[in-house]
Amino acid sequence: MMDEDLVIVKVQSCNMYTIFKIKISNY
Repeated sequence: MMDEDLVIVKVQSCNMYTIFKIKISNY
């Protein structure tokens, strides 16, 4: 379970980072 939680956290972090990059590139 711990490993799965870590994977979920990593995926969410990657998604947030990607959204952040997209917002920055839009300006």
